[in-house]
Amino acid sequence: MITQDVKQLLDEASADLNLMSKESDRYGGGSPEFMICWTLKNCVAKFLISYLKVNEVDTSGMINISDLMQHCTSKDAAFNDVDIEQLNCRHSVNGELSACYCVEQGHMRSCIDEAKKIKDIVYRKLELNFA
Repeated sequence: MITQDVKQLLDEASADLNLMSKESDRYGGGSPEFMICWTLKNCVAKFLISYLKVNEVDTSGMINISDLMQHCTSKDAAFNDVDIEQLNCRHSVNGELSACYCVEQGHMRSCIDEAKKIKDIVYRKLELNFA
C-alpha cells in the first residue's frame, strides 16, 4: 500500500529529478554539477526507499544507495538493469579512485539516465502513473 509518506517521497524525488535534468540541459558544462549529482543521489535514495517501504522492508539501517539497491534487487530482478556505479561521483585517475568529483557533462547525463531508469522501475512496480 502506498502511504502518504511514500507518495510524498516519490513526488519530491520526481520533481527534483525533473529539475536536475533541466538544469543539466540548460547550462551544459557550466552547470553546478556537484549540486546536480548530490540531488540525483537523494532522488535515487527516495525512489528506492519508497519501493522498499511499500514492500514492507525496514530501511532504517540502510545508509547508502548500494544497501538500498541490494535490497531492491533481492525483491525484484528488474533493478539489476540499473548501473548504480554511474552515481559514484568520484572519478578514477589511472585506475584509482580520486578524491575529486566528476564534473563532466557526459557523466552527469549518465547519472540522470540511471536515475530515470530507477524512477521508471519503481513507478512501474508500484503501478503508478508517470509524472
